[in-house]
Amino acid sequence: VERKMSDNVRGRLRKIIEGVQYCGHSTLISPISERSNFIDADEPQIKEDMIRMIMQYLKDEGFGSTFLTIQDEANVKLQDQKTKTLQTIAMKKAILEGDWTEAEKLCTKETFKHEKQFVYAVYKQIYLEMIEKQDYQKAFTYLTKKLKPLESKQAHSDEFKDLCFLLTCKSVQDLPSFKNWNGNSSREQLVEAHRGILEIQKNPTVMKKVPARRLQELLCQALEYQLDANSYRPTLAGTHVSLFKDFSTMILPNASMMSLKGHRANVKSIAFLGERASIITGSSDNSVKVWSAVNGSCLRTLSGHQSRIWNVSTHFSSQLIATASGDSTIKLWNLSRAEGHECIQSFQGHDGDVYSVQFNSDNDVLLSAGYDKTVRIFDVGTGHLKKAFAGHSAPVSRAVWNPSKNLIISGGKDRSIKFWDVSSGSCIKTVSHHLGEVTSVEVDSTGNFLLTNSKDNSIRLWDLRNGQTLMRYRGHQNTSKNFIRSNFGPNEKLIVSGSENGTVYIWDRDSGEVVQQLRGHKSIVFEAVWSDQHSLLASCSEDARAKVWWYDQSKPLFWNETTGPSPPNQDSDKDASLPFFELNRDTR
Repeated sequence: VERKMSDNVRGRLRKIIEGVQYCGHSTLISPISERSNFIDADEPQIKEDMIRMIMQYLKDEGFGSTFLTIQDEANVKLQDQKTKTLQTIAMKKAILEGDWTEAEKLCTKETFKHEKQFVYAVYKQIYLEMIEKQDYQKAFTYLTKKLKPLESKQAHSDEFKDLCFLLTCKSVQDLPSFKNWNGNSSREQLVEAHRGILEIQKNPTVMKKVPARRLQELLCQALEYQLDANSYRPTLAGTHVSLFKDFSTMILPNASMMSLKGHRANVKSIAFLGERASIITGSSDNSVKVWSAVNGSCLRTLSGHQSRIWNVSTHFSSQLIATASGDSTIKLWNLSRAEGHECIQSFQGHDGDVYSVQFNSDNDVLLSAGYDKTVRIFDVGTGHLKKAFAGHSAPVSRAVWNPSKNLIISGGKDRSIKFWDVSSGSCIKTVSHHLGEVTSVEVDSTGNFLLTNSKDNSIRLWDLRNGQTLMRYRGHQNTSKNFIRSNFGPNEKLIVSGSENGTVYIWDRDSGEVVQQLRGHKSIVFEAVWSDQHSLLASCSEDARAKVWWYDQSKPLFWNETTGPSPPNQDSDKDASLPFFELNRDTR
């Protein structure tokens, strides 16, 4: 039985959601890899600035002992850098002036003693100048004691032999390999050839004063940037902000923004493409489509599978897409490649339909599950199978990673949820509390909560820290031969799911109450997914369409108020899109 929304939950959500202002479609924050031209986080000066800001913050907040510890360690590193700079200046001067006693002494210092190629070059220069002065006794001693131990660093295989032969010559230029050698100019050439080692850091001892509360100022600027990039901006003071993730506004979708039309059969799976303004859909027409999340146009169609697409997966910071199909394969696509050449890898190994696929956070392996009752890990680079997990007694409908990547959680048609240790490959726990087939499993970003969907008409929230069921969500329909999948919604405080009655359901995570019903699909809704980056909800259906939902401030917040979103089983082409949207629907 559906848990009705209480006045308390209604009031709490209304206060949060009506306290935001729509600011236009989100401007996506580009990945750090695309902003590397602006700042190099590995640059020594940047690292020093960061440490000094942290030290300032610790001192201001009263962490005196910690401040002094970091200061002592930082001063040691700073002193080391000063010493290295002074020794580099001295070495360059010694080479150019021919002060070889000083140069030899510096070669034993920490700055240079591990630079064997450079040390060999310095010793060779000293030796050649001894030959030029015809000081053969010293040259012979120098050759055997200094150059011989570094013979492996010679410029070419016969160089050391040539150096030995010079002991019989009157001049360095007598040997063809050294005919262009000149004492003074060769010193300059030595410095130039090892410029990377002898390069002097600019202004190494300049210590600029850290402006007051500089760290907090930068954090406020970063948050302001994220707020400006967001579709919705909070208007209430005291809005909770976490520094551990980019800011996203808590909203409750209440209206259809647009329909994505073009597939010729039901749409089984849907996903947002990371930080890009794109939506990916997989269909029983064997195709994958890429849609604009801005105007709903079809950007391209990916063809290559020989059967229906059961699941699509995207990575949050790349142009890679993985698709699981009924043709027993998983395909990897790269949208940065030319149209028609996007498929870069095909993974084989499953026997029968592949129902689930997911990237790990490092983007280097894929996790899959399927009809053959197994869970598998594939290497993205080579396409090879890395590990297989067997233990389910029926097909596996979904498998996911935990955030730490040391645990895999799977759900199957045997009504069980299994927990697998990645290292050993063994099943460490099995939970069989659902009364029907498990159709989906998802883990939240903290790794503390597990969301499972089942054909027993319930969705359950589990506490992974103690294995207890925290909440059951009811009201939707999930009893037939369909994979109805649920996910965490806005700020992971809401739960979203499809349903066999053509409705998208949204629950309050903590109370279990239904807070929204979005109607507009003509048939079964297989999946609903939320994007924090776009502040949008997307759903896919048996009606061969996908829909995008948003918070329309001109409409009632909740579906059961005076008027609401589209009535049941009525799909209007007049979606409540934004004024500047042109719904250019591509029917490829």
